Amino acid sequence: MTATPTRPGADRVLVGRDEELARLEAFLAGPGGGVLVLEGPAGIGKTALWRSALEGARARGRLVLVAVAFEGETGMPYAALADLLRDVPTDVLDLLPELQRSALRSSVLLTDHGHATDRATEQEHDERAVPAALLSVLRALPTPLVLALDDVQWLDPASAEALAFATRRLGDHLVKVLLTRRGDEASPLEWGLRDQTTSVAVTALDDARTRDLIRARVTALTRVSERDVIGASGGNPLYALELAALVARGGDASPLPTSIGAVLRNRLQGLDPDARTALLVLALSPGVRPAEVTEILGSTAVAAAVDAGVVDMQDDSIRPGHPLLAVAALELASPAAQIGLHRRLAETVADESRRVRHLAMATERPDEPTAALVADAASRIGAYGDRRLAVELAEHALRLTPPDGARRPERLVDLAAHLVLAGELDRAAGLLRASLDGLPAGPVRARGWLLLVDSDTSAGADIDRNIAQALADAGDDPTTRASVLAQRAIIAVFHHMSDLAAADEWCVEAAELAGSSELDPALVSVEHARGWVRIMRGQPSAPDDSTYASPVYSHDRMVLLRQMWRGELAAAREGFTALLATAEERAESESISISTLQLCELELRAGRWAEVDGWLLEWERSGNRGHIMALDATFGRLRALAAAGRGDVRLAIELADAAVADATGPATMWQVLEARRAKGLALLLGGDAEAAAAVLLPIWEHLRDGGVVEPGAFPLGPDLVEALAASSPSTAADVLAWLEAVGADHAWAAASALRSRGHLAVADRDDDLAIDLFTRAAAAYDGLGFRADAARSLVHAGAGLRRRRRMRQARDVLQRAVTEFDEIDSPGWSRWAQAELSRVGGRPTSGGELTAAEKRVAVLAALGRRNREVAAELFITESTVEATLSRVYAKLGIRSRTELAARLRR
Repeated sequence: MTATPTRPGADRVLVGRDEELARLEAFLAGPGGGVLVLEGPAGIGKTALWRSALEGARARGRLVLVAVAFEGETGMPYAALADLLRDVPTDVLDLLPELQRSALRSSVLLTDHGHATDRATEQEHDERAVPAALLSVLRALPTPLVLALDDVQWLDPASAEALAFATRRLGDHLVKVLLTRRGDEASPLEWGLRDQTTSVAVTALDDARTRDLIRARVTALTRVSERDVIGASGGNPLYALELAALVARGGDASPLPTSIGAVLRNRLQGLDPDARTALLVLALSPGVRPAEVTEILGSTAVAAAVDAGVVDMQDDSIRPGHPLLAVAALELASPAAQIGLHRRLAETVADESRRVRHLAMATERPDEPTAALVADAASRIGAYGDRRLAVELAEHALRLTPPDGARRPERLVDLAAHLVLAGELDRAAGLLRASLDGLPAGPVRARGWLLLVDSDTSAGADIDRNIAQALADAGDDPTTRASVLAQRAIIAVFHHMSDLAAADEWCVEAAELAGSSELDPALVSVEHARGWVRIMRGQPSAPDDSTYASPVYSHDRMVLLRQMWRGELAAAREGFTALLATAEERAESESISISTLQLCELELRAGRWAEVDGWLLEWERSGNRGHIMALDATFGRLRALAAAGRGDVRLAIELADAAVADATGPATMWQVLEARRAKGLALLLGGDAEAAAAVLLPIWEHLRDGGVVEPGAFPLGPDLVEALAASSPSTAADVLAWLEAVGADHAWAAASALRSRGHLAVADRDDDLAIDLFTRAAAAYDGLGFRADAARSLVHAGAGLRRRRRMRQARDVLQRAVTEFDEIDSPGWSRWAQAELSRVGGRPTSGGELTAAEKRVAVLAALGRRNREVAAELFITESTVEATLSRVYAKLGIRSRTELAARLRR
């Protein structure tokens, strides 16, 4: 009896998988794009199904791009992407813009002929363009297109980010994505396209199908052996076939190995040593080329591994026959054998990053020359974007640095810096907290204190102490002191929202220290800090000619923020949209995150809640939420403000309180103040002016005392005046003076001053003046695009008209307010306006009249869409859909979607 020599499941008819094959066929043959994920444990048959589906897709004439990820390749930047693009015609690459073409060929290791090249031989490039380049490539390829990725859980982060970015932006370009995944955690591709993702669980075969599989692949076993194999395998196809092959090779194999790993190790122990060594080379060096393996071991060893079925080799690619075989090879190999092969690989492989990594792995004891080489490589690799590999190399550099070496403190801080850039903030903070006190004072330790400020997001983080320590350690070093002063100013703005006058002085000193070189990172941070301080103090940021790594640090962003705060919404919207488009084109994640945040804040001011929902949903789907400190608090306060804008008092207060609780670590004061502003607005709508004042007044006092001059940064002024006008008119007058201090050319402040004076006029019982002021405020707000504020001003004007017994005018004005609130989907505020309208004998909005937003939801619901599908199509949340449908049902006097469909057909 003999075992099949090829890898189990390869190039054979599948047994017992008719249902899964049918679902794959329906997915690939059906209309539209989307993602299908085959998920299940190792050895269950995901890859066999995946390969069968791809053969069918090719048979139907589909273009199929394939990548196979391995665990050992997760530290290799763009390993999967290089695989995926292997068969892309060179003429498609030639059509790319130069920046994208250069980035793709350098970062993804493609030359003009599609072969691998040494990254170090390429000219400098901007790796941020790789995701945008991938998007351009996919759009240039004919459809329908299939992207197929095996073992997506092992995708290297650089490839995963690029693929998630590109696939989410393909629009109507018909692309189907077929994935296999081990484990429950969704990949970035699935997360970004979760509304289009279907999962197919690949489960164990039953005993009958396991028996059929064994008999189809392995010469017949005895009934007893077959029964034992079936029982031991638990229906796992790979395990069953390997056990059957083991029994077939050796006759009585009792007791049977109790795991897949054990049976694979048993198999490898019986292999020719050269074949096992070839497999070990692949396990130690994922992505190694056939020629490199041949140079190390000779062609005989490679051929032996291929013949034994433990290695697959195609064209210019060589890989383990199954990921678990590589794991088994590592488990069997002694440390000495692994170190010896790492040394030979370091002498052979062409790619610099892999070469240095093997050198580090081959070096057991501290060695300064090797440590210096590895540290330099980490710095270069981190600069072009592979931050996980940079972390690994930085760890090796620190390990290889002698304990008493002069460079050890620097390399420890460098490791922390790489961890921060890789998003591993907790690891960075833990490393720094444990080490900084023991480092010698000086600029290196000062940089460590600054990194601790950036990384320590715990509730107990002592930011002020860390900044003070950094300043003390910086001494007279101009660059380090400039960086510390700039960070101190940023902390004043975002963490404390205080000491802005002093922060301005720190920025002036920092700019003088940093010098005039536009490429100096210290100067970039100084200019960024100074820009924030100036616009918070009501001054324009100083224009400069510096070239920034990210648009969000530029003078342009400062200009747009100031426009938004001053009420120039149309100009700011156009600018931020352009900034986002630039970031998307460059796939610059930090700029995408922050531009999206800024657009959310702008649309909150405009009263465009659906757009806010859309931006938040887009942000969540993208997985691109990095670079925002206090992320949960940021999302929470944005949602709280949207809920307050819609008039959902209870939800707004709940979300605001949760956001405040989530605001820990640096850069949290902004989130706290904005969340409390949302709560104060909700309380005001709820009719509790005293409680609203108790929440809003401390915010204003904090801003005033901290030196914040720009009233539009936190637009609470008119709401606070409204809350205080009756109970504390003198304090309300102080807030009004703060609003008016910025000058009449501040459009939002001018409109808000009119509204605020209207509230003070009401308190003075001067209704004629109040009516005039509120009417002018409504017109001013409306002209600026602040629809919610305009409608609120109309309600107050209408109330004044009612008090003056001018009922017809009051009715008209209040009806305009109701209509406006309905149009912007603010039902809570609409009810407030309707209550005021009822006091003059007017009717609320027509019972069956739906707003435009309600009509859009109603039509889709009537067509049979589920709430989740409606939300995805309209870029709103499911809770918004539910609330909207409740209002639609109430207005139309119906109770179900069936009645809704019938009513809309009339």
